[in-house]
Amino acid sequence: MKSNNINIAGWLWSVSTIIVVIAIMLYVFAYRGSMDAGADKTAHLMAIWPLASGMWRLEFIGVCGMAIAGGYFALVEKSLGWLTVFIGQLITIIMYAIMLGGYPIAGEVYEETPAIMEALNNIAIQLFTYGNLLLLAGLAGIFFSSKILPKWLSLASGALAILMMCNFAGIFFGWITFGDILILEMMAPFFFLFTAFYGLLKIGIFRFSMNNKLGMAESNSTLH
Repeated sequence: MKSNNINIAGWLWSVSTIIVVIAIMLYVFAYRGSMDAGADKTAHLMAIWPLASGMWRLEFIGVCGMAIAGGYFALVEKSLGWLTVFIGQLITIIMYAIMLGGYPIAGEVYEETPAIMEALNNIAIQLFTYGNLLLLAGLAGIFFSSKILPKWLSLASGALAILMMCNFAGIFFGWITFGDILILEMMAPFFFLFTAFYGLLKIGIFRFSMNNKLGMAESNSTLH
């Protein structure tokens, strides 16, 4: 039963992370909304609300799946890295309730009381920032200490997680805004695709050989 749960958690992590990647791509190429609140953003949001709300519901499903899988790995492995990932995703989950529940109402009364949308948007940005800070910190620790990655890939993936985390730290301290780090939009899909792949490595679907060649595993491995 334990092995089955591990396999389920690994697949859940990978599939959920891919869902998040799809949502990121929809945001970049379809929604194309500014992170900053304002009349133009609000009008754009309300005009394409079915797309925006569907995109956020999809992303919510992915983030929930990542949280559940991360929580399971944290429990089984007693891993501080996975626990940090779990907490980070729990914080991010709150953001979707604010956006899906609050944005449409605030949008309808924006002309009379723009402060409502401004406040909700700022709260959502703060939650997104806090959640991703913890998510990336946890992933950095996981990748740096991984025993299933070649050393070079462990260092490279951990360093990339740290780089992305530093961007969110800059937002957290008010040194930069999301408009200043468009490079995140380019890095995030590739980073999370690798993160999805890591879930398959954990359950032994793929495995690196002693000479660092990647191949399909003949049988599932235990957690690493």
